[in-house]
Amino acid sequence: MFCHRCGSEIPEGAAFCSSCGQDLNATTPMTAIRDLVQPTDTEIVREALKEEYEIKSELGRGGMGIVYRAMETGLNREVAIKVLPISHTHDTNLVERFEMEARTAARLEHPHIIPIYRVGRSGRVIYFAMRYLGGPSLSELIAEHGALPPDRIRRILLQSADALGYAHRHGIVHRDVKPDNIMFKQNGDIVMCDFGIAKAASGLGLTGTGMAIGTPYYMSPEQIRANKLDGRSDLYSLGVVAYQCLTTHVPFDGEDSYGIGLKHIMDDVPVPELKTDEHRALFTVIERLLAKHPGDRYPDADALIEALEKDRPTIAAAAIGDRTVASPVLSASAPAATGASPRQIGNRPSAVTPTTPLPRITIENDTQRSRPRRRLAVAASLLVVLTGAGGGGGYYWRQVLHRPWPTRNDVTALAAAVPVFRYPAAMAVAGPAPLVTLPATDSLAVDSVTAVDSTAVDTSSAPADSVAAAPVDGVLRVGNMGRRAKLWIDGRTARGLVHTLPPGAHRIRVEAPGYEPYTAVVTVPAGDSLRHRVRMRRESQCARYDAETYNLRGECFDTGARLLPELSTMVPLDGTVPRAPTRPALLVVEVYPDGRPGQIMIKSPSDVPEFAVLAVNYAKTLQFEPAVRRGQPIKAWIQLPLYPQR
Repeated sequence: MFCHRCGSEIPEGAAFCSSCGQDLNATTPMTAIRDLVQPTDTEIVREALKEEYEIKSELGRGGMGIVYRAMETGLNREVAIKVLPISHTHDTNLVERFEMEARTAARLEHPHIIPIYRVGRSGRVIYFAMRYLGGPSLSELIAEHGALPPDRIRRILLQSADALGYAHRHGIVHRDVKPDNIMFKQNGDIVMCDFGIAKAASGLGLTGTGMAIGTPYYMSPEQIRANKLDGRSDLYSLGVVAYQCLTTHVPFDGEDSYGIGLKHIMDDVPVPELKTDEHRALFTVIERLLAKHPGDRYPDADALIEALEKDRPTIAAAAIGDRTVASPVLSASAPAATGASPRQIGNRPSAVTPTTPLPRITIENDTQRSRPRRRLAVAASLLVVLTGAGGGGGYYWRQVLHRPWPTRNDVTALAAAVPVFRYPAAMAVAGPAPLVTLPATDSLAVDSVTAVDSTAVDTSSAPADSVAAAPVDGVLRVGNMGRRAKLWIDGRTARGLVHTLPPGAHRIRVEAPGYEPYTAVVTVPAGDSLRHRVRMRRESQCARYDAETYNLRGECFDTGARLLPELSTMVPLDGTVPRAPTRPALLVVEVYPDGRPGQIMIKSPSDVPEFAVLAVNYAKTLQFEPAVRRGQPIKAWIQLPLYPQR
């Protein structure tokens, strides 16, 4: 022990300092200070939230908070609770940023954005509760399985772009897109998390000019320069994530943040080894996402989704080593490479491996050498088929129609009638109609053709200029159709994306799960091709209630229904309830435009089943303020918690 006044060493048991005479009994012994036990953050949080939440375990922590797995006792559901570290609660700027994160995330209702249940403060504990996800993060998935297959990466990009596009349309830029902030549900779908440094594009945020906040490995060049950001900055970060999924490492690495940022600004994207056409097609998308200038990237997330869905290749299921992947987050696909990746990007990723250029296409293997022989065999088979068809057609003309072989003018006249049997002109714009088929019997077939001939003018003596030329078919190419979409042309099912049609107007219809039916009238040019891009709108979720998708993009209402202020959510107990419940009953109520309750469903019953029945009967007597859309009251669904009145 040393004297706190003069610093001299004091022998054990001494009451006074031998140098300065300081009374050591008047000071706090060092052993007492050393033995003083301070409560941990977890103990403080558990004590502060014990009335509503049962803290089970810590899931992770970062600079902006600690995340716990907990059980919400009132609703008997698992939640994840993010808490601002107790040591930071005195910092008003950090508290404001933490609360801004909760407000920002709570504004977003999207199936691929984690939902916020509650924001609160209890003593020194500032927290918000959100949905608990049972799956791993993307960084953990890469660390466990290595490089992901292209088809799996496309799915991650599609769902991430869908979530980011929704946030961008609401004026919110994420600013910290990285694998640690992309989590998986049990069904394999992704969920975007941690809008801790997100900033509303139209408002004032906590990050100003000259202050670049984010993870250096995933920051865009404009974010590194601390310039004004928009949604294209998030797309750049998403491109880095896709690059890491494809290669297990980030494109730019360095000794410090400055070196990493300089590479993002100056260096070209390293080209990894691309083994298949699927890898090369996906890397083309990643390269555009990683363009240095925002104007060279995709203009928005919708454009990225369109590029990913266009000409999407079919990828067979792969395996890791000698076993197939059974994890739901990997679906049926698995990586072709198994290189390791850091679980946390804070631990520097492995250095960028030497890259190789795109391999040249060479004809070296036996499969490619055998292609000319296969083509020759196919050509010979086709010649035999055509010869047989020609012989059969000649017999039909001679024996059935009892007329000589037709002249060139006769063939021209008959050719004009052929498209009528394939795509009738009367059906072209009239919409769906039954399929028109040729008559089955020979006699009817003769009458049909004879009728056409009887109306034709004898052209044997007519000038060549007076003979109408046969119409030339055109080609319709339908683009932007998903794999599960179905196509109808003029009321008949059509397979594929390229169709040969007679010139003129045709009605197309496309249906896909989760989207509204798409119809359009297209005009196919004669002897030319027309490319038509299908633009489908997501199906409205207003007719039925789903907690994750209802009013997903604000299509159901502008202002939601709510219970009238003068009415209570406390339900008086009666003799039908054997004991006082400890938890409320959560109901889902359909509210009509006049404010009356309609259908009522029990989403979360109380711990006393009789109270849930009593709560439903009580809800039937309530009056609500209806939802409003464009100034008009409409029917809508709401969640209504009802509590027991003790």
